[in-house]
Amino acid sequence: MRDGTESVFESLEKRIVVTGNIWWKYRFGDYVVKAVGRETKKFDRKSDISTLNRVYAVVAPTGAKAEIKKERKNFWGIEYPDASLGVSLLDGALESAWGWSLVDDNPDPILLRYVVSATITLADAPGETWRLDAEQLPIPASKNLGSQSEWGHGTLTNGVRALEYVYRGASPWNEEECQQMILTRDGDELTQQCHLKVTEIKEDGKLLAWNGNHGCSQYNDEDEYCFRVGLDVNTRMLLLAIFASMIP
Repeated sequence: MRDGTESVFESLEKRIVVTGNIWWKYRFGDYVVKAVGRETKKFDRKSDISTLNRVYAVVAPTGAKAEIKKERKNFWGIEYPDASLGVSLLDGALESAWGWSLVDDNPDPILLRYVVSATITLADAPGETWRLDAEQLPIPASKNLGSQSEWGHGTLTNGVRALEYVYRGASPWNEEECQQMILTRDGDELTQQCHLKVTEIKEDGKLLAWNGNHGCSQYNDEDEYCFRVGLDVNTRMLLLAIFASMIP
């Protein structure tokens, strides 16, 4: 993909900008993403859902702005430790004799999925509101190598235009091929490609922007975001808002 798109796509590097307690303020090239007020977090123990609300703005070098009001819900599950029979028997004997245990019985929370909903308004388009709805799933344990399955998806629409968001595996090999390469200990450069992933944003099937381990150039850089050359300012702002909304 990189050989055929270098002249069609330009890159913006994401950089974190530490400013007081707003650790997630950052830049996409010359575009600034900054907080507007404070974020709020809460956790519902009955439903095991944590909710984060955040308001922030994307500011273009020209001064144009997009404001994003985002809500992210994390859906949690519980995973209990699975000790072997031998360890369980030994642990039971130790606990009876000495009153302490080798096995940690505390369950671990696991993230099942998360959903993001957001409204995006552009200062240069008063009265126009965009709605973002997206869902992302953790990489399935059996699909963490060579997976081409769709892990996350979403849409951004104003009722007329619609942008599609997809997050997926991007390895050139399937899972069986990746497992074989790892077993035979092929070069690290090859096996690393089994873990490639990419985020794509399209409109009417046309790729507008993407981000992934392989970056826009020959370097492996997850902080390099690629945008189609010649996009109008409002579309660029919307794409940046989508990428910003996906950052936890």
